[in-house]
Amino acid sequence: MSSASSSAAILLMTFDCTGTLFEPTESAGALYKQALVGEATRLKLGVEAAQAAQESILDAAFARAYKVPANNPFTQHRSPT
Repeated sequence: MSSASSSAAILLMTFDCTGTLFEPTESAGALYKQALVGEATRLKLGVEAAQAAQESILDAAFARAYKVPANNPFTQHRSPT
């Protein structure tokens, strides 16, 4: 290992634990929308646009980005019960 690579900082680390360590209670789109609205509110920036985000579109984008199989429950929009 070179000294350049040993001093490099980790900028991002993600873990895919869905279906192994935990089972989601909401779809990825619902969770991303909640985070988006929360951050938009905190920053006072684009709150209306964040609230208008469609969970089904966020689910589809998540599935494409992470190559999630179509039958994965984490990308299936669920209506509130």
